[in-house]
Amino acid sequence: MGRHTLKPMLKYYCKYCLGRQGNGDIMARIAVEKNIAYDDNKKLYYVTMDYGKDNTGKRIKTTKTFEKKKDAQTALKQFNADKVKGTLVFPSTQTLGEWLLYWLNDIKSIKCEETTLYGYRNIINNHFIDGLGSYKLQELKPVIINKYFKNKKDKGLSNNTIRKHYDLLKDALKHAVNEDKILKNPLDKIEPIKEQKNEMNFYSVEQLKTLFLLVENNRMEIVVKLAGMLGLRREEIAGLK
Repeated sequence: MGRHTLKPMLKYYCKYCLGRQGNGDIMARIAVEKNIAYDDNKKLYYVTMDYGKDNTGKRIKTTKTFEKKKDAQTALKQFNADKVKGTLVFPSTQTLGEWLLYWLNDIKSIKCEETTLYGYRNIINNHFIDGLGSYKLQELKPVIINKYFKNKKDKGLSNNTIRKHYDLLKDALKHAVNEDKILKNPLDKIEPIKEQKNEMNFYSVEQLKTLFLLVENNRMEIVVKLAGMLGLRREEIAGLK
C-alpha cells in the first residue's frame, strides 16, 4: 500500500476510538466535539467529565452516556459551569459507614467525652452500619434517609431516640460538606424529628431501698446504686473507669 493511500486512511481512523467488545466485535466512537463522542454501535453519546487533579496529583475523569446529543451537550455545559464556580466535588466510592467511622474516630474523638462517644458508637454500630452503611456517601438522598427513620419508628424506637440518630447523622454529613466529600447535606431538606416530652417519675426513698435490696450481690448492684443515688445516665456509668 502506497504512502499516499495510507495517509487518508490514518486520518479517517484517527477520528475514532477503536476497541473490542467482549463478543469480539469492533466498536467505534467518533469524536463529535471536545469531550463528547458518539458510539455508532450502541447509539449513545459519551461525555467525559474532567475534574482535574486530586490532592495526590491523579487526574480524575468520569464518563456519562446520553441518548441525545443535545442532552450530552447540556450536561457537559453544566459540568463546566459548576467547575468554574467551584461547586464540584471529586467523585468517590466511600460509603456512609466508612465516613461515620472516620467522623467518630478522627473528628469527634478529640472533641467529645468518652461517655458521648460511647453513645455515638452504639448508634453507629447498632443502627447506621446495617441501615445505611452500605450506601455511597455521594448517593445519599433525603428519600433514603426518611425511609431509614420510618423503618426505625416501625421497629419501636421512640421519637427521642430517632432524634439522636438525626442529630448524629446531620453533624457527620456537615463535616463531609466541610471536607468537600459531598456538595450539600441531605439532612438540610429533612425536618428535625420532634422530641416527646416525657413526664418525669422518681423513686421514693422506700422504693430505692427495696430496689437496692433486690440487686444486692448481683453484678448490676454497682450500676443500679450509681444510677439511683447519683442520678447518672447509662452512658455516664459506662464511661466510668
